[in-house]
Amino acid sequence: MKKPKDIYWDKELTIIWQDDSKTSLKFYTLRLACPCAVCIDELSGDRKIKPEEVSLDIHPIDGQYVGNYSIRFTWSDKHDTGIYTFQYLDSLANFKI
Repeated sequence: MKKPKDIYWDKELTIIWQDDSKTSLKFYTLRLACPCAVCIDELSGDRKIKPEEVSLDIHPIDGQYVGNYSIRFTWSDKHDTGIYTFQYLDSLANFKI
């Protein structure tokens, strides 16, 4: 599993991995990709959150590490139940809205 060396968020989330590769993700994309049960149906896997429900200027107001494997954001829309594993964040480079 890839592990981050540094994580920054300013205008987007940027992760520098221990192998020095880099992943940059727009906040809007991250919020739409939230993996929690509020945003994804647990049984079908269908995404419940719709792009038109998310403001284009969404941004994290806080972020906390969960264990040594993930991060949980509190978003400007007050949503805070999604736990983004580092493996999931690495895979989001190919996320389609």
